[in-house]
Amino acid sequence: MNTAYLKAPDPAAGPTIDRGILLALFALMGIGLVQVYSSSFIFAIESRGDGLYFFKRQVIYAVIASLILFLTAYAPWRWLERYGWTIWVAAAAAVAGTLAPGL
Repeated sequence: MNTAYLKAPDPAAGPTIDRGILLALFALMGIGLVQVYSSSFIFAIESRGDGLYFFKRQVIYAVIASLILFLTAYAPWRWLERYGWTIWVAAAAAVAGTLAPGL
């Protein structure tokens, strides 16, 4: 019986990201991108003149979200403890910004 998966990660090796969760995350992102493409292509052609308008925007946001994921996954824990409230307030302001028309 292989018990390699039961071993605790080596702290000297640095932080790691669970591959299963990462695979599920990127699979869901891919499914979401396919849904955006398939549901908005005709509307984007008629309203924007570019069938991939909404898809391109969603890809940009998915890339930004992936970068933030990796930056926070490898950020030092002490740094996150120190600036956690500031990050939380900035995230709440960004969410509130989605309610403002024209942004």
